[in-house]
Amino acid sequence: MLNVLIKNEMVFNNRKICRKSRLKNFKYSSKLNFGKFGLKALEAGSLNFKQIESARKVLSKKTERQSKIWVKISFNYALTKKSLGTRMGKGKGKITFFFAKIKKGCIIFEISGSNPQKLLFALKACQYKLPIKTLLM
Repeated sequence: MLNVLIKNEMVFNNRKICRKSRLKNFKYSSKLNFGKFGLKALEAGSLNFKQIESARKVLSKKTERQSKIWVKISFNYALTKKSLGTRMGKGKGKITFFFAKIKKGCIIFEISGSNPQKLLFALKACQYKLPIKTLLM
């Protein structure tokens, strides 16, 4: 899953046009589909790639890489910004980072493994890396 996210970031790096519209046939799931435990968002917000990647690294370290982790959100919005010192005009700026809009109640991570206590401890540590309030499921 991580390779797909990095490839998407590389593929769309030069794309300047970002339409802020809804995705067709894309639903935020509020139930666990793959794993035993999950992390559910209690408030709406936005998460960028670095925040999710740091939370995923904490999950993999705390579970000693013996569990399966699913990232259930996609980074489908791009934020553009002009470089410092440029004058107004001359088109849209370069893409600085990709982010995902999170709705209240959607699942961010799912995890499964053999030791449930370790999984819950890892998800608890993962909560501190995210800027929104989350709930263990």
